[in-house]
Amino acid sequence: MTNGNQPELVLFQEFLASKIQQGDPGLTPEEVLLDWREEHPLEEIDEREVKAIQEALDDYEKGDRGVPLEEFMERFSRYRKADKA
Repeated sequence: MTNGNQPELVLFQEFLASKIQQGDPGLTPEEVLLDWREEHPLEEIDEREVKAIQEALDDYEKGDRGVPLEEFMERFSRYRKADKA
């Protein structure tokens, strides 16, 4: 993936520099990479993603409606806080 003539690695370097300048002392390399991937998704679909989506659709057809967003966000927030501790 490129933007004009800049290779993705150069764009990532600039993205990382901006994250560092923002000064979040608790930010981990993994979180920066997740932020990058959220803003710059891969162009190819990974087989694992296809499998996960298919499993979710199968579960939905069986009546599993998953977890409400609010509940997920609360659990995820607690998980991230525990992970940083």
